[in-house]
Amino acid sequence: MRVRSGRSAEAIVDKAKNLGLVLLGLGVIAGVVLLFALFIEGAVWVTVKLTLIVEWANTIAFVAAVFLIVPALTRFGRGFAAISYLLVSYVFGLTLWMYALIVAYALWGTVGIIIGLALMGVGVVPVAIVAALLHAEWYALGNLVFAIVLTFGTRALAAFLASKADRERGVAALS
Repeated sequence: MRVRSGRSAEAIVDKAKNLGLVLLGLGVIAGVVLLFALFIEGAVWVTVKLTLIVEWANTIAFVAAVFLIVPALTRFGRGFAAISYLLVSYVFGLTLWMYALIVAYALWGTVGIIIGLALMGVGVVPVAIVAALLHAEWYALGNLVFAIVLTFGTRALAAFLASKADRERGVAALS
């Protein structure tokens, strides 16, 4: 009988250890989820605080993009215009991402941001578009689409101008 009670005591101790490990694992998972939620809340807070600065940078970038049309038309200014348009496109892209983060958070909350960040961070923009569509936020949807066109349009223009400047430089070097 003594042997039997020893085995049952060991079984109880093993089960208690296993339960402790399960509880520890659940605690670690809960801690990671809490940290992730705090990260999202912090990212949204920082985005809201930086919105005014980014809006000014976006306005300056837009004005610069308009004035860069003149050097883009000249052979000597195309390389400069290409690099400048590329830099401007990054300002537009940052503005787009921050606006999408705010829209997604406002419409779908932390869950929407988690879904967006699970898509390698870039997914915040599509999540914001879907959220704006489902909530009939047409103004926000229009802003997101306009910012996408602006971002990738200036990048495409920068690539076109850079290739044209390289071709012209190559032709000038040959002659």
